[in-house]
Amino acid sequence: MTDTIKITYAARDEIFEIAAFLDACWKAEYRGIIAPDFLDDLSVDERYEKLLTRFNEGASTFLIMRNGERMIGASVCGKSLTEGYPEDGEYRLSICITTTSAKDMGTLCSQKLSGN
Repeated sequence: MTDTIKITYAARDEIFEIAAFLDACWKAEYRGIIAPDFLDDLSVDERYEKLLTRFNEGASTFLIMRNGERMIGASVCGKSLTEGYPEDGEYRLSICITTTSAKDMGTLCSQKLSGN
């Protein structure tokens, strides 16, 4: 039996879980595409510190997608390169999903962010 998929805004105490999830996604999805040294050097602690700063400054919106208690996706939507965050493009909505259709999850995230 599959639980209902829920998308919620992340709380401060969930930021480390998001950082770990995003690092795991990068390592799984980009192995063989990006240089192994780059992926091996990814640091959950460094990502956590960057994400926590963004959270504390209100520079990004964080969404978590769960199937029951299990995180299956995360989204970070935030300020642009011109607003002082060089790791971003002009607009960022990054979604890392381990199950379900990426298109469906992207639509759900956009709806959540727009209040629909």
